[in-house]
Amino acid sequence: MLTPIVTCTVAFSLFTAFALWRPQGTRLFLGFFFLAMALGINLPWTILAPEGYADMARNAYIPLARTFFEGPVAANPVLWMAPVILLETFVGVTLLMSGRIARVG
Repeated sequence: MLTPIVTCTVAFSLFTAFALWRPQGTRLFLGFFFLAMALGINLPWTILAPEGYADMARNAYIPLARTFFEGPVAANPVLWMAPVILLETFVGVTLLMSGRIARVG
């Protein structure tokens, strides 16, 4: 159980250091990351294999996430994932835009 915590802590620390060193690069990375997650992972997974969310929940480390994804999300994944996909797309696009709107993202 300690391994995921250590891995996340190290990844978060490295990402924070990169954000302080290169804020523009971090903004672009996050923008592409959000778009990749929305359009490359969540959208195809919701359309092609919606039962995958219940399978994913069985391996969740956090019991609340396991309960939530096995219950309401597994019952109707499109209803729950459509707002997530839209939000990820919005955040990704606004992060990739320049100017004042990028600060919203």
